[in-house]
Amino acid sequence: MNFRFPTKLVLLITLLVAITIQPSVPVKAQGGLSEEQLALLDRMIAAVKKVDDFTSYTDTESQELSLNGSIAIAGFTQEILQTQSIEKTTAYNFGDNPNALVIATYSESSKQQDGSTIGYALDAEVRYVDGILYAKAEVTDGEDPGISQNGEWVEVDIPTYAENLIISNLGLEQTLERLGAIERDETDDNPLRDIELLKKVATDVTAEEVTLEDGSTATAITVSIDFAALVAERPAALGAEDNPTSAALFSAFEGQSIVATVLVSSDEMPISYALNFEGSIVDLDASILSEQLAGATISLNLMLNQSSELSQINEAIEPVAAPE
Repeated sequence: MNFRFPTKLVLLITLLVAITIQPSVPVKAQGGLSEEQLALLDRMIAAVKKVDDFTSYTDTESQELSLNGSIAIAGFTQEILQTQSIEKTTAYNFGDNPNALVIATYSESSKQQDGSTIGYALDAEVRYVDGILYAKAEVTDGEDPGISQNGEWVEVDIPTYAENLIISNLGLEQTLERLGAIERDETDDNPLRDIELLKKVATDVTAEEVTLEDGSTATAITVSIDFAALVAERPAALGAEDNPTSAALFSAFEGQSIVATVLVSSDEMPISYALNFEGSIVDLDASILSEQLAGATISLNLMLNQSSELSQINEAIEPVAAPE
């Protein structure tokens, strides 16, 4: 269950402005949740944290991202378009020798300055076995940007895993943390595990009883989170902790909400998770980002949809083997 914007989004925003700036001060959300809403947050967090105690499970995830708009300055308009999608299934086995298998597809596209669109799609497989990380990928559409390694398995150096394009594209940092392959960054923890943070940034909490396909009931707990307030309180959750350009631009989405829903079973187990954000800024005065952009305006539409469904919880899952 991840909660972090894709690294490529942060990199794209950096390229759009391409200068060092100081962020504006975001407006923080006001508190005021009722006792009933706080109780729902406690229930949701308790369910999310139960994942830490699973001995095995399968996580089926989906992510779609699009960023489109324009920057206008001195009579010139540069269009912006970036799309990214990931579908991946991760099977985890824990215990004395944690291992995992990731099967994924990934695609991205972006508009160039000359108006053309470039991109590629790939199929990937990642294995973590006996403390060693293996990855391979095959580009299925578009031009290979040097990511496929001819479709051969490569052993990834874990201390420098972020330099491997397969691993970085698939967003596997939290997967490696879950396996104990890298140290967990507490400052980058899932906001849906932090009651004190949610008290500051959540603007609404609701619950709805739903009936599952097997006839059992569950509770869908939905939290609305002020986007700009989250940037102010936990920039790492949006990948903006070391990127003042992103932090400043994200703060312009003041008053717009991320909506997160966690489905909790009748026995208080997490079933699924969804995160949705559709935000826009229109003719933003770009000088709030930098004096060098005085006279420029930025308009952006940002859409992010993430979902995660858990299955085979604490069941026997065949351990993955190292590639031959």
